[in-house]
Amino acid sequence: MTLSGKTVMYNLLREFKKASTVKDIRKTPLYSLISSEYKRNELTDEQTCKAQQELKHVADYLRCYFESSRKFHEIRLEYHGKTERTVEQTATMVGFKLPHDPK
Repeated sequence: MTLSGKTVMYNLLREFKKASTVKDIRKTPLYSLISSEYKRNELTDEQTCKAQQELKHVADYLRCYFESSRKFHEIRLEYHGKTERTVEQTATMVGFKLPHDPK
């Protein structure tokens, strides 16, 4: 399944928005760059002999980078220890139960 250029651009911008700390991403230089590149290359696939999927692939790689970075930070915040955890807390966090002490 091949995504259209517009779909790839929207997916890229959505991931950029999730990864960004800025409230309005339309005012950022990266948003301007993505928009201008999309507009500049919108008809490139049909009018020139460049690789037809090149811009889509670059945009998809960038989207994947933003998504992976966001997920990494979410996981790191969830599992990064601020203090020492007990063995029981660690076992519970990963889904295990400790056997009860028979004493």
